[in-house]
Amino acid sequence: MTVDTIALSREELAEFGAALRQRKEQVYALLADEKYRRMLQPAEIYEGAALYLQRTGKALRPVYLLWCAGATGGAEREMLGLLPAAAVETYHTWGLVHDDIIDMDEIRRGGPTVHKLFEARALAEKGYSAEDAARFGVAMAILAGDALMAIAT
Repeated sequence: MTVDTIALSREELAEFGAALRQRKEQVYALLADEKYRRMLQPAEIYEGAALYLQRTGKALRPVYLLWCAGATGGAEREMLGLLPAAAVETYHTWGLVHDDIIDMDEIRRGGPTVHKLFEARALAEKGYSAEDAARFGVAMAILAGDALMAIAT
């Protein structure tokens, strides 16, 4: 069996990149809608849940979903896939929140992880001990991740 490689010209590669960015922006614009903020209450849970979504990732999963929807019925069908694409990105993101807790990572997408954000806030604003602040950070991150999973499904 042979695998052929696909060679793209600079123009084709630029067009592909632009199409990828456009669809990524559509997905993240939907996720930034006020109705999702209202679904994730209290405000601290929204902040933790939205943290990674606001920093945006590569968004390959939702973009592939949009392209697959478009391949089965054109641009109209692709736009029908926008809500499921946003759900895919949200579902993936809750896994990142929980993975960061398991791995005890401190940085994700160029900023503090959700549990580290809440830990720092507990130390600075609530006067918690270091141990209690760490537990608080983990607990709040678990809730934020669970909230993401809930709205994704």
